[in-house]
Amino acid sequence: MSLPLDIRDYEAIKRAQQQAKNIQVGGNHYQQMTIQPVEFIEKNNLSYCQGNVIKYVCRYNTKHSRKEQQVQDLEKAKHYIDLLIASLKKQ
Repeated sequence: MSLPLDIRDYEAIKRAQQQAKNIQVGGNHYQQMTIQPVEFIEKNNLSYCQGNVIKYVCRYNTKHSRKEQQVQDLEKAKHYIDLLIASLKKQ
């Protein structure tokens, strides 16, 4: 049986979530943004595919300096858009 959380528990959870967002593994390309993709994705309740489109489009030209890697990120975004389109067509 779980006990109900009080306001201090919620505040501690919120602090822990914010601390996790301040740490980025593999670069700082998201931290340079006014709104990090994860925050936008969470606040708008986007799906996994929608979130990946946002992530790859936001980072392609800040994470990578080589054109080939930038194109690859945009191709990844396109892949998730294609998945979304295919899903809509099945409905």
